[in-house]
Amino acid sequence: MLLHLVGGVNLRVVVIALSGVTEHVFVGGIGLLTYGKTELPERPYGV
Repeated sequence: MLLHLVGGVNLRVVVIALSGVTEHVFVGGIGLLTYGKTELPERPYGV
């Protein structure tokens, strides 16, 4: 049962990480499409 609990926590962490990366890439892509035509910031979103 403990192993199942740990597996669930790991899966949740992976899902959160993937959703965070996807959101970052999506927002970054929109930012590039929006601002890339006029002026590309050196370090967008403070990254």
